Amino acid sequence: NVTFYINTGKPTIHLLNPKHNSYTNNTGINFTYIHSSGLAMNYCELWGDFSGNFSLNQTDNSIESGQQNLFSLVLGEGTYNWTIFCADTSGNSSTTGNRTFHVDFTPPNVSINSPSGTYSENDNIPLNFSVVDASPIELCTFELFKNGQLLVTVIVDCKSSTTLNLAAANYAMDLNAQDAARNTGSSSTSFSVQGTSGGASGG
Repeated sequence: NVTFYINTGKPTIHLLNPKHNSYTNNTGINFTYIHSSGLAMNYCELWGDFSGNFSLNQTDNSIESGQQNLFSLVLGEGTYNWTIFCADTSGNSSTTGNRTFHVDFTPPNVSINSPSGTYSENDNIPLNFSVVDASPIELCTFELFKNGQLLVTVIVDCKSSTTLNLAAANYAMDLNAQDAARNTGSSSTSFSVQGTSGGASGG
């Protein structure tokens, strides 16, 4: 009598990080994954286009099935694709689908076109600005200072302009924009209102 075992199941690989189409401003990237197989794992490999061509980057021969494993790299700005290949001791192997992520260290370019100078009317003071960045812009806020004191902090639509209704005073404004990689850019302006009425609200 002869007893033998046949395993036709391929290793299962679950990618954890970086998430697909994610953005980061970190230089050190951890490629984390969990794999499992009915037999002992032989090795896993990290593949990617980190140097231009999609190719093998690292091999790990000391991995544990069912546990979180990782490869680490230091990368510059750019968009990268990666995948994990694993093989068990019987020769069964699996490869994940490619994932894409973006490394971005550059803050958004923020400029304020208005308000600036002096306004004789309190109402409909224009807030016009532009935000330019390679990554998606996630948040824009402005801080409005009246006579040197913080008056209000407002979240604004990053792609559209608005108007302000303000009382007579000297004002300063800081406009901040944060992109998907958590880089922040800002711009400042100062202006004055000489009208005799008005409040401190957006229009």
